[in-house]
Amino acid sequence: MKKTIILILASVIILQGCGLNKVESTPTTSEEKELTTEEKNDSLIPSKDKVLTIRKKCLEGMTDEEISDLTSWIAAQNLSLEQEYVYDGEFEKYEDPDALIWNLYDETGEEVLIGYAYDPDEKEATYHEMDETEYGEKYGEPVVTSKEYNADAYIEKLQALQETINNADFSAEIQKLIGYYNEIKESHSVGALRNIYYIYHDMDYYLLRYAPEDFSEDMIADKSTIETYYGVLDVMK
Repeated sequence: MKKTIILILASVIILQGCGLNKVESTPTTSEEKELTTEEKNDSLIPSKDKVLTIRKKCLEGMTDEEISDLTSWIAAQNLSLEQEYVYDGEFEKYEDPDALIWNLYDETGEEVLIGYAYDPDEKEATYHEMDETEYGEKYGEPVVTSKEYNADAYIEKLQALQETINNADFSAEIQKLIGYYNEIKESHSVGALRNIYYIYHDMDYYLLRYAPEDFSEDMIADKSTIETYYGVLDVMK
């Protein structure tokens, strides 16, 4: 049986914003205990002066190399999640905690199984009573990808970055990320995955960088994502 191979890069650098549905104006908490997010509204975006002031406090005592490593890592994770899960709508694939797509956070290697490719119309016509996984295992083609980081590897990397941070409040933001990766390990929580994205997004665009000025018009095709501010970082409150 042939294998369908998809390459997913952990550090996708894509300078293209992406559209997303407007966050509810009344903040809510989901069953997965997602972070409370602010309404998408330009007036809620922090000023450049505020970002620069808080950034200085957060990075105080770090070397230029440590700051560069941290900024590059956070940016890479934000842009990767933005492309894979927001722009491509991949969050929906994680709604089922038993879905094979969770192998992306459970395993590493050159051929990580993330699903099966098959014709859904043919399945419905011949074995409509069979669940998708069983049908895929019997009649589909395995879909595999290479993956360098699983949840444990992300945690290890974040802990290494955390050791370079002197500011306790900023260190606590990194600790929140570590906690959500642990939730993913334990329960395959899509809420935890979304929270990870929210934190990376705000940390990249509105703490370590300042998106409204750091991205010129010719660098992006859609500004809707960089103009979105979730307001999930405690250091910014």
